[in-house]
Order: sequence, then structure tokens, then C-alpha cells
Amino acid sequence: MFSMSSLWTFLLLTVVSVIAVRLDGTSISGQMEKTASVASIRVRYGVIVDCGSTGTRFKVYRWNLPHDDALPLISQVKDLAGQPASFRSQPGLADAATQAGFRKYITDGLVFAADLIPERHHKHTHVYMYATAGMRILPVKESLGVWKRVHEILESKDNKFLFTSRKWARTITGEEEALFDWISTAYIHDYLAVGAKGTPITGALDMGGASFQIAYQTLPAPLPNFTELKMALNEYNLYTNSYLGWGKNEAKKQHFYRIAAKKGPGVTHFSDPCFWHNSHQEVQIQNSTYHVYGTGKYNECKLYLSELMEKNSYCAVKPCAIRGVYQPKVPADIDLYAMDNFYRAAETMGCDGLNPISCLDEKAAPICNSLSWEEAKKWQASNGTHPVDEATAREACFSAAYVSTLLVEGLNLSPDRKIHFLSKLASTDMDWTMGAMVYNSVEASHT
Repeated sequence: MFSMSSLWTFLLLTVVSVIAVRLDGTSISGQMEKTASVASIRVRYGVIVDCGSTGTRFKVYRWNLPHDDALPLISQVKDLAGQPASFRSQPGLADAATQAGFRKYITDGLVFAADLIPERHHKHTHVYMYATAGMRILPVKESLGVWKRVHEILESKDNKFLFTSRKWARTITGEEEALFDWISTAYIHDYLAVGAKGTPITGALDMGGASFQIAYQTLPAPLPNFTELKMALNEYNLYTNSYLGWGKNEAKKQHFYRIAAKKGPGVTHFSDPCFWHNSHQEVQIQNSTYHVYGTGKYNECKLYLSELMEKNSYCAVKPCAIRGVYQPKVPADIDLYAMDNFYRAAETMGCDGLNPISCLDEKAAPICNSLSWEEAKKWQASNGTHPVDEATAREACFSAAYVSTLLVEGLNLSPDRKIHFLSKLASTDMDWTMGAMVYNSVEASHT
């Protein structure tokens, strides 16, 4: 039996223990909260806003902080259907800035991103808003005016995320965009892990509306467009280049302009072999309206597009690509990944996935030579796993011919060269935004 003094000693020790537990914050419920808080702190989110020439897309990425020099394991946040989540505002940033509702154009995307990120993480989440070729082609004064308005919105209470540097919202260079494309493909394949070999591994091709980019590993050289990238204790020598004015929409304008110039002044109606027989469209060329009538002659179309490449241009340092631009030979042992409008051109003709470039001509020529526009609309609407909207269907022949001509004649690739024409890889959108998030993840992880 306990004596009275023993009982008092026991009770006193119990009270002291309880007080100590409460003061130390290590009660069971408190310890659970502390553990959850620590786990939460190790999670980071980032928002990348892709301001393209035809629209602005908001994407959210998530990762856990690494414990060493390794890159974080970043994934794109999914929607309820399990697909990579994104929100698109239209039109492109430059055009939207001239219209009413510009603030809503941006804040709708920010609200979308905020709904995907737990509220406790909002104040730690960096938002990066990068514009590409659609803004590069603007006059400098006009571009600065657009960014002034963007910065005002991102620095206001309408933005719940972290935005402490105006360099986080700007027009990136074409070479940066190409670099981000390459990082995306290499990162998704885990080629950038600590200890990974720095041998040639992958190349990226990306085409938007106003430009296209190419990036791949090659031997270093004291020439333009060479970049040395250091990530996760590895070094990579890359050739990165961007061709402004060679995206699908701008290339189409070049094509129309050349045909109109050949017809001579005063001619406002002309035929075009790159579009379906019996199709008609009105186009604006240097403030003039032209009526273009499709004739559906695929091989003739390719001859017109071959002229665009201007391969007879002076080549100061060989080998050269489009218009005498130096481009080292693309190594035969690397995997090439083609995205955005490269992918769409291939997907429309059933050449998506891993296919030789020649697949485009083999699939497109018989269809484009034989179908009228009315027949083409019906064909595209019932095209198995590749149905497309009417606007895409209208340009299907031009897109296939342009992409195949650009790759073979413009970039000196063999028609037999197999390319991965993809829109997604490992449940992630194939574009430069993942690369931008990886590139900025070190900064975003320490805020």
C-alpha cells in the first residue's frame, strides 16, 4: 500500500509531467499538428503562365523539397478527371491588352490556380508569367506598356501568390524558350538526375503560332546559340535557337505574301495549292484583303513552301539551316520530341507518336489531293481517334506540308528520321512550362 507521503509524491510528479508536456507542446494532438506542419512546409507549389501568341495558359506544379543536390520531383497538378490541369484565356496577351476586361483576363487564371493549391501555400507559391513570340514581335514601347499593366495586377491584392520580382513576368527570349523545351524533355525522362551521364540524350522541337524552337545536345563551340547548362551537379552543352516568324501562323502569312507578290499589284483573288479544293478564305496581307481559293495540290504546295526555306542564302559557317542560319548537325543517336503545332500537324494526319517524318507526306498527299473542302470537313469530323475542329481541318494540308518541309529541307533531317510527336508524356503536358518550373525550382524552394 502507498503511504500518504508516497501518494503526494506521485500526484506531484504527475502534475509536473502534464505541465511539462503542455509547455513542451508534445502532447499527442500537438505532436500530430507539428508533424503535419513540417510535412506541409516541405511541399512547394509554383504557377507558370504561358503567354502565347494566340492564348494564355495557367498551369500549376507541385513538388517536395529535396534533401540534397538533387532536383525536386515536380509534377503538374491534375484536374478531377486526372488530366494535367490548365486554364486558357484568349486571345493572346498582346491582343488582350488592347481590349476591355484585361484585368479579368489575368485574374480568372489566378483564381483557377488558387483553387488547385491549398490556401496555406498561397503566400509561398511563386507565380511566373512568361510571354513568347507573340510579344517578341511587338514594338518595344508597346510591349513595355503591356507588361506595366501586368505588373500592376500581379502586385495588387487580386494576386494571392508570391510576386516579388518583375523579372518573374516578362517576355523571355527565344533561346530561353528553347532551353526550357529541352529541360522539359530531359527532366521528364530523368536525364537530369544527379550522376546522370552528360552524353547526347534528347532534343526538343516546339512550334507555336509565331515562332518555332529547336534545342539539343552537341559539342561546345564558340559560336552563337550555344548554351552551357548546369543542373544537379551536371553540365550540358546545348545548341538552342528560335526562329521568330516561323511559327505556323506567321509562316502562313509569309506563304500568302509570296503568292500575292508573284501575282502582282492589284490582284486580290488567287489560288493556293496548300488548301482544300473548293475552299475559300479571306486573309489580310499588309492592310489589304485577299481572297484565297484552295486547289488541293499537295506536291505543288510543298514546292511553294520549299522556297520559304531560302536554302540558297549565304552560309557563313557550315552547316546551315533556314536562310543561312548556322546549325550543327543533329546527332543521329538522340531522341527528338516535337510538340505543340508540330504535334497537331502529325496528330491530324494520324502520325502522332513515334513516326518517321515521311509519314506526314504519305498520309497527307492522297487526302489533300482528292478531297474537296466539304468532303474534308466530314472526313475530319469522323477521323477515328483524330477528330479536329473546323479551323484545324481547314489548315490540315498546309500544316502537314509545312512541318515536313521545315524538318527535312529547313533543318536538314532525313525523311526517315523518327520523331516523337507528342502532346503529353508521363501525365505531363509536353511544352516549355515544365522546363521553366524546373529551372526556377531552386529559387521557388527557398522562399
